Order: sequence, then C-alpha cells, then structure tokens
Amino acid sequence: MPKNSWEKDLLEILEDMDDNECDRLFAYLGKIPKSERTKNRPKLAEIIIEKYGADPSVLKIRAAIDYIPKNDGHVLKLLQPHVERVESMKKKEEALKRKHEDEKANERKRKKAADDSRNSSHPNEDGNAHGSWKKTIRDVRSSDQILPSDGIEVKVVMMQLPKKASKSAPMILAVADETDCMKVLVFGEKLHSQIKEGKSYRIHHLLKDKDVLKVNIKSQVSEIRAVEVPQEIEESADEVMGRKSEKMSIDKVKNSAEGTEVTVSGRITRIDDVTVVGKDRKKKQDFQLQDDTGVVDVCMWENKTKQCKGLYVGDSVMVTNVKTKTFKGAVSLNSTGFTRVVKVQSEPKKATIKLLKVTKVTMKETVLDAEVNGQVQSAVVGSRLLSKTCGLPLADSKSFKKRLEKYIPVSLEVQIEGTQIKKIEPITDDDTQKKKASQKKTQMKNKLKN
Repeated sequence: MPKNSWEKDLLEILEDMDDNECDRLFAYLGKIPKSERTKNRPKLAEIIIEKYGADPSVLKIRAAIDYIPKNDGHVLKLLQPHVERVESMKKKEEALKRKHEDEKANERKRKKAADDSRNSSHPNEDGNAHGSWKKTIRDVRSSDQILPSDGIEVKVVMMQLPKKASKSAPMILAVADETDCMKVLVFGEKLHSQIKEGKSYRIHHLLKDKDVLKVNIKSQVSEIRAVEVPQEIEESADEVMGRKSEKMSIDKVKNSAEGTEVTVSGRITRIDDVTVVGKDRKKKQDFQLQDDTGVVDVCMWENKTKQCKGLYVGDSVMVTNVKTKTFKGAVSLNSTGFTRVVKVQSEPKKATIKLLKVTKVTMKETVLDAEVNGQVQSAVVGSRLLSKTCGLPLADSKSFKKRLEKYIPVSLEVQIEGTQIKKIEPITDDDTQKKKASQKKTQMKNKLKN
C-alpha cells in the first residue's frame, strides 16, 4: 500500500482517539518533542510519518496501540493490513539478507575446501598424493604414526592449564569427536591463550607419542563450528585426564569426608547470578541440584562459571569432579580445575504446561517460568514458534514481550525435552475465545476495584 493509504488510515486511527489517549500516545512516541505535539490530527499524522518513516511508523503505532491501550476492533481493522504488509516486506528483506550471507558463507567454504584439498594433497616420498586429511580420534588411536598433512576436528571437552607459568610446561586437554576421546599436550603460551574449553578446533601437524597427541607452535590450530560429541564419549574425558571421581547420590555426598571429589547428577532447581567475592575479587556462581535423595548447592568458581551459561531451572545435568565443603554444618560442592557440567539428554515428552512469567525475550528465543507437572521451572522456546502459536506479532522483542505478558498465564500442549519446548500444539478457536473471555473478565474486575 502506498504512503498516502497509510497516512489516510493513520489519520482515521488518530481521530478515533480521545485527548487522554492522545496524551498516552505522545508519552510512548519519544521522537516527537513537546514543541511539536499537537491535537490537530491531520498535522499529527504527518509528523509521525515524518519522524519515524512510513513503514517503521506502522509498527510503532501498532506497539503504541498496545501501550495506550486502544485495541478496539475498528482500529485493529485499519491497522492490521499495514502491519502484515510491513512484516511481509521485513521477512523478504531478511530472507534476501540471509541468502546473501549464505552465498558468502558458501563461497568461503568453497575457498576453504580448495585450500584444504591443496594442503592434503602434497605428494609423499614416492610421489603419491595422500588421501583425505581428516582423521577421527579412532583413526589416530589405531595408527602407528600421523602424517604431517593429517588433521583432526575435535571439541575440547576438558582442559588443565600449567600450574606455573613456563614455556616448557604443557596445557593438557581431553579432546573428543563422534568416535572417541584422547589426551592432548599443548606446548606454547600463545596456544594456551588461544584454545578454550568447550570450543571446537581443526588441528593439523600433530605428533603422536603412544596414546597422547602433541601440539606445538608448528601445528595449525583454527576454531570451527561445534563438533557434536555423544554424551557417553564426553563423559569418558574424566578417565582420559585421570580424574575419574566416584558417582554419588546427593545423600551420600552429604555424608562424605571434607574434600572428597565426587560426581553428581540431578535436576537444577535454582540458579543464582554471577557475583564477585573476597579481596581477590573472584567470580562465583551457585546453583542448586536435586535428586531423589536430597538437594545440594554447587558453587562454580572463576572460569568455571562460564559452564553455567545456557543452563536453566529444570535442566538435568551431571556435574563432575567437584569437592565437598562443609560450612556451619551445611555441605556444598565446589568446582575444581577438572569440573564439567554436562546436560543429560532426556526423551521428548508430551505435557500440558502453564506459562506463568516472561523472564527473557530475544528475536531467537523466549525464556519463561512455567508450571510443568506441578513444578515451576524454566521453559525455553523459539520466539517465532511462540508468536505463530499464540497469534502475537513478532515485530521486535520489546513489543512482543509486552504482548506476551498480557497474554499469559496460559496453558499449552507441548512436546518438551528438559527445558526446551520443541513443539506446540495449535491453539483452537475455542481456546482463543476462552482466553479472550478470561481477559475481559479480569479487566472488568480491575475496573470495579478502581
């Protein structure tokens, strides 16, 4: 629709507002200075389009309608075609942008593949070219030697920095791929700062010494996309690093001696924010773990706090190599240099959940407090999926959050895996009518109170 069509409908929307509603509109539209605020509706329509632009002003007015609120049928009927047009254009622009980005990424991949092909095809002493450069951990374990052109793509599951700053002291890694897990010694301070736990790397020019790989300054190390590692292989990293601690129930942990190194599994029931404590300003983050035998607090220190990123209340995890500590009669668990927090995969299950509170919204995902099987936990769902199911526009995360806060509490039939909502059953017309009736009833009660 052309600009003058939107300007005509915007004018009709503004003329449908009383002065109080117009004042709330000004409060929401921050770009209009007080000197230009007018109750002259035609002039105001021109100012709004001038300040925000024709298409952006459509979404701004849609959000303002929720803020005022002015959600009557006539206004929404005027507004909706313009919202759909702008959102459709935005989707096309985003799709075109993604296409260009994909084309650039594919071009980079083609160049990288060509470079890898050249690097992996150097002739050997007999004049023959070697085969594919990529080897799995299983290949490496079974080989007597590694060729200079051979390389691996692995995830750093566990790492231990040298205790003392020394050019000769190696950093010790447990790396894994889909086939196996292996110990790697990394020499060189530059590589020590480059390699991070939990990241994935392509490594060329390795040396093999019995069952250990060695990486030095002559090796080529580059970060790559995440390498998928089966849970049972990732768990074997403790054994590879020689830190296989005993798996215990929480009840048994609480009856263990001070300083006992253990591994525990359970469901997260609380996660605190990262804090800084003590004179030496150490980072600290606590979370609470529960199993069938009890609950215990787990305290993650310094760089181990990074392992709490992406964890939510309701996640099932295994926490390895933590030490018991008793303070004022209460037993807790402290992280060590070998501590890992591993999410335990659970089978997707169908459930009726009740969304209670919105805690975080991005264009990618929404995090909510939800009641699942009588317990309150976090629930993480793709914002587009939630928008489509609930019929709420996803123009931007801020306005979507406001609409969602008005929409909940609501019960949904979902397929959930841990805290991740994988699928939501469509809401029927009957469900929508019931929801609207409930919202009207609540509004009436509020009016009577006031």
